[in-house]
Amino acid sequence: MLAEAREIDLAAHKIQTELITAEMSGGEDKPEIGLLMVHAQDHYMTSQLARDLIEELINIFEEKEGNKMKIVLCCAGGFSTTMLMDSMKRTVKESAKLNDDDFSFVAVPVDILNSEVENCDVLVIGPQIAHRLDYIKPIIDPYHIPYVIVDKDTYGKMDGATVLKMALIARKKADMNK
Repeated sequence: MLAEAREIDLAAHKIQTELITAEMSGGEDKPEIGLLMVHAQDHYMTSQLARDLIEELINIFEEKEGNKMKIVLCCAGGFSTTMLMDSMKRTVKESAKLNDDDFSFVAVPVDILNSEVENCDVLVIGPQIAHRLDYIKPIIDPYHIPYVIVDKDTYGKMDGATVLKMALIARKKADMNK
């Protein structure tokens, strides 16, 4: 399926290049640039980004060689992160691309974070404890654990899909910097 997506992307890129070349030439073939053209360009770029992200996610899981990705969620008491964790689990379960067996989620209060950092792949920090980063970093830095601080709006919506994307991107960036 990815090979087919790459072929379609290549054809779309060729059309895009032809349109840009015609625009730059200023001749009779110069396309009219309007809202529809801008909208089409936006959709094309979004589809490229989505395909690239999917390929990166596949690479992440292949590199882990069947190991589960352990995502630890951390807040003041572990209660609200449990709700966010459930939303993230639903996102994985409802996804056509992701598999429950590839993830392990744990929600904990910040005060017992020490007990969960071993084998942690990424730490998700709730906005209500962002001010405790000075306490958290000495715990995770020796393990080179990437982290994300969830903004209050995303956290308030319990947007598990967005937080999962943030966590996966943080892990991928950390892997690229090795």
